[in-house]
Formats: sequence, C-alpha cells, structure tokens
Amino acid sequence: GINAEYMGTVLIGLLSFRRDCWTTMFQVSCHRDISYPSSSESNNQTCLDLYIPTKSADQFISPLTLVYIHGGLWVHRDKADYDNIGFSFASKGVSVAVVNYRLSSESLDSSIKYPTHTKDVAEAVWFLNQSHIAEKYNYPRSFVLFGHSCGAHIAGLLSLAPQLYYPVSSSSDYTQTSKNVVGCIGVQGLYDNNAYIKDFPEWTDSLKYSQGGNTDEWVNPTRFFPDSFPSWCIVHSPEDSWVNNKQAQLFHDHLRALSSKQLVELHLDVAGKHFAIVNAVGVDDKSSLYKQKDTEGLCRDALSPIVWNFLRKLTN
Repeated sequence: GINAEYMGTVLIGLLSFRRDCWTTMFQVSCHRDISYPSSSESNNQTCLDLYIPTKSADQFISPLTLVYIHGGLWVHRDKADYDNIGFSFASKGVSVAVVNYRLSSESLDSSIKYPTHTKDVAEAVWFLNQSHIAEKYNYPRSFVLFGHSCGAHIAGLLSLAPQLYYPVSSSSDYTQTSKNVVGCIGVQGLYDNNAYIKDFPEWTDSLKYSQGGNTDEWVNPTRFFPDSFPSWCIVHSPEDSWVNNKQAQLFHDHLRALSSKQLVELHLDVAGKHFAIVNAVGVDDKSSLYKQKDTEGLCRDALSPIVWNFLRKLTN
C-alpha cells in the first residue's frame, strides 16, 4: 500500500536526456512505501519508493526506469537515505524506484543471510515489471539496476544469474523479468567478496553476518559465466578507503572475458569517498543539505554525468 503520496518540484539545473530533446524541468510525483512481496510478510524492509516525472505534452520522458539498490554491507542503510537520487533523476525525466530489502543483523547468528537480500530485490524488480503496476504508476518497464557498494553485488548477481533469484509463477518465468533489465550501474561496488577479504581481512566477520560463516560457500557475480548479460557501467572513485578499485577492475575484466561486444564501461577517475559519491547526486556541494547528509567530506556530483551518458547510450 501507499502510506504517503505527494507532489514536489525540484529546482535543479537540468541536463538534456537526448541530444534531440530540449532542456526541461519536471514535477515529481513521489509514492512512498509501496509493498512489493507476493509471498513473504510485508514490512518496512520489503517496500520501495517511486519517483515519477509528470510532464506536459511537449516534454520528453525517458523510456528507462532506474532501480536504485542501496549499500551498507547488507546490514545498514535505508531507501529514505536516497531521496536525492530519486528526485534528481525524476526531475530530469527518468522514473526511479528506490528499493529496500531485508537486512542482516550484525551477528554471526543473523537469521537474514544470502540469498535473502538478492531475492528481495529480484522480487521488487519482478513486481515493477508487472504491467498493471507500471500502468498504475506510469513508468516504463525497461529497467536499469543502479547499485551502490553491496547493492552493486546484488545487481551483478541479478544480471549474470537471474534464473537463481527472480520469482517463478504459473504464468511467468524469470526471463520475462530479466529481459527487461537492459542495463546495470555499479558504484563503489563489491563484486567478489572473497577477493575483497584478502585485501581487507578486518571486514571478514562483518561479511559473515550476511554471507554466512563459511567463506568457501560465498556466492559472487564473478562465479557466473552466462551467454549474455545486460550492458554495464562500472564506477569507482580512488578516494574510497573501504573498497579498492581492484573490485571494479576485476568485475570489468570478468564481463569483458564473457563478451567483447557488449557495452561495458569502466570509470576509475571520479571523485568522492564511499558514500559521498552517491550522497552528492543532485545536491549542490555548497548547500547546507549536503553538509548535513555527508560525514566524509564534500565532493562535487561527479556521478550524475556518467549515469546520464550511459542512459543515452542505452536509448540510442
């Protein structure tokens, strides 16, 4: 259900989505706390927020919907932390879903472990792909998964092994959802947790909370070798002290080994620390709002131009 719904206008300097459309500004209709589970009990961790651009007859709306998957090592963060991403892209003509998923507790005995987080996000995408839901909220059923940190790990699994995670019903199989995921964006991503703990052994126990106690059984996107996969844009800032760029390079090389023809971008020269790079999206670096949100130091919004350029390529 919807707990709150409101209209807002975000006054931001806007980018043209395509070269043949003019710069414009959209009002944003925000629908909060939409429950997506079809089987598990609904709660505030299994819901999503939608940010939908509303237009007049002469405005261009993107044919894509961004699905933002937050980070937080599978134990922290919430969709409510990323209003800036929803409003920023929707105000420029792109529908956005910001997804919550069940989180593990900070305990080796946590009842929520892999693959729960990934299956929750898969169910959210499956829900968004239902035609009656898309018609109700008026967004396109062509999705770009946009994952930060562990959210990029989730996007990686859904893109390379969709058959393991998407719901299957009597009327549909996983391909009906996965074929509508046309692209993925990973920012400061974890793509191989086993390689990660070799470089950062101090994070091993924290990862065991969500991935399980036996590191040999951990499942990573780099384990899978599908015949095809969506386009990818991999972004990593060297200023990140929590995740090194080896993760981005490793996943890029894995995708390139799978296909030399599919669009796979790698950006290793952006600015911003681990959370600052996504906190800065759509927020003026001089504003008091940005200073309140971020504790890692200020950075300019270096991510949005990369995302916009990738979205343009997907629609060409």
